[in-house]
Amino acid sequence: MLGVNAVSLFWRSVIGPKEMSPAQIAFWEREVERTQWRKFLPDNLLVSDFQNARDAAKFLQSEYAEDKTVLTDLWAWRNSDGF
Repeated sequence: MLGVNAVSLFWRSVIGPKEMSPAQIAFWEREVERTQWRKFLPDNLLVSDFQNARDAAKFLQSEYAEDKTVLTDLWAWRNSDGF
């Protein structure tokens, strides 16, 4: 069998600098939910899965760990077959 059994999600995010104050984070969390982003989603056939700053950080850490595992496995597979 050729190919790799892997699935990757397609997502977009708004990410601010690490030094943002709690008030700035709250502002952007509200703003993203009520502005042009709401129109952008259906116009581009996307679905909202809003996450606050804390949940988004956890999500990104999880995505990083999963992607790292998949890419490490792919690299090992590639090198083991001489591909």
